[in-house]
Amino acid sequence: MNLFVVPPSLDLFVVPPSLVLFVVPPSLDLFVVPPSLDLFVIPPSLDLFVVPPSLDLFVVPPSLDLFVVPPSLDLFVVPLSLDLFVVPLSLDLFVVRPSLSGSVCCPSFSGSVCCPSFSGSVCCPSLSGSVCCPSLSGSFGCPSLSGSVCCPSRSGSVGCPSLSGSVCCPSLSGSVCCPSLSGSVCCHSLSGSVCCPSLSGSV
Repeated sequence: MNLFVVPPSLDLFVVPPSLVLFVVPPSLDLFVVPPSLDLFVIPPSLDLFVVPPSLDLFVVPPSLDLFVVPPSLDLFVVPLSLDLFVVPLSLDLFVVRPSLSGSVCCPSFSGSVCCPSFSGSVCCPSLSGSVCCPSLSGSFGCPSLSGSVCCPSRSGSVGCPSLSGSVCCPSLSGSVCCPSLSGSVCCHSLSGSVCCPSLSGSV
């Protein structure tokens, strides 16, 4: 597994203003911003932020206070093949464009739906149709090929994507998801869980 981890001792992660393009390479399997990070900033001069289709997991931790995508950013791309994109309920601010003050559009192959942003809803896309997950109640989207579900995240849960259907894994100690073709399972540990994927099911 190719891994990109911002170390826990880092307080600030800044993409410099001179950078025009920020790309997470296709070979990367996991992109993790640690719980100790206080600020993640993409500068106004950045034109493009791309998360590649091969990335399995992009996680912004519950302790992060600020995640800012500037108004000048022309494109923020999270591909349809991304299994999981998690912004925790405890995040104080997630800004894509300050002018975004209305509904959020959720495109899907079976038809688009609108999620009212005033109520804190988030979009949860899937091949069978998008759904709206109310983020004020602590929910986030857990996408899968067979249909999206809404996962409560008050306890720090993360979504486990799978081809047969997504599940929600409670994660007080930082549990992770183990995707498999037949269905995902949750591996818990105090120090950090490790996934063992297989075609017949992960253990």
